[in-house]
Amino acid sequence: MDVFTAGHSVVRILPFKGEQGVVTPTALSYRILDEVGEEVTPPTPITDFDANAGEYRLTVTAEENTLESGAISGVRKIELTLTSAIGTFRVVDSYIIEASEKLIFGRNSLMTYEQAMLLARQMGQLKGWERADESRRVSALMRAYDNLAGIAFHWEFTDGTYWDGGLREFEDEDFRTLDPDQLEDFRKAQLVQADYHLGGNPIEKNIADGLQSSTVGEVSQFYRPRPNLSLMLCRAALQYVGRYINWSMRLTRT
Repeated sequence: MDVFTAGHSVVRILPFKGEQGVVTPTALSYRILDEVGEEVTPPTPITDFDANAGEYRLTVTAEENTLESGAISGVRKIELTLTSAIGTFRVVDSYIIEASEKLIFGRNSLMTYEQAMLLARQMGQLKGWERADESRRVSALMRAYDNLAGIAFHWEFTDGTYWDGGLREFEDEDFRTLDPDQLEDFRKAQLVQADYHLGGNPIEKNIADGLQSSTVGEVSQFYRPRPNLSLMLCRAALQYVGRYINWSMRLTRT
């Protein structure tokens, strides 16, 4: 599926085709839906078409490609209805729209993509990260953030207070006053967890998937299963944030 930047116009070529081939339309109309089936544009007649052209070039406006506040991606589904002498047919075309900034601090990441790039240069030896392109890296960082958000941690703030809970319960002020050293640990954990999702540690991935042994030529290796909790994060990530894990899950701040 094609991907475009949200807030920009997009031209889509819609062929005049029915179930049995090319159709010569006598009337055209279209509507645009989003990813949940809500109408972005209601059924709208098209009058400036050439019935013999075999296709119609539809311009989806920048306004029709605008995401809702806070959203980072969406889908636009175009339904073109062709009315002809032999019946009515529908042509469907879809594409993805994405925000120019897909990593949003405090919503789906603890750092921007540029910050992750700098941190990766400092840490090194992130083989999965190094092999991946930007799109896969961004997806892996978001997935890694979800892994971190699934665990309750003990958080310390610059004003001397603390709180036990998950990232999803944070407010903007909490992120702004989080202890810088703890935030740096969590950024490193997010990055190495992203590297894990990108194949940077294939042996550990195999263990997490249930592999108990492997044999290459005459060499056999046997793996010990890991505790269920650690499967939420790879070992490299746990080295940075394991000490912050809150086992009692006290949801109070004092």
